[in-house]
Amino acid sequence: MQVYIMGVIQLEVLNNLMEERFHILRGV
Repeated sequence: MQVYIMGVIQLEVLNNLMEERFHILRGV
């Protein structure tokens, strides 16, 4: 169960990083 939770957290973090980069690219 802990592994599943860690995987979900990692996916959320990656999604947040990708969204930030996408917004930065869009801004430029």
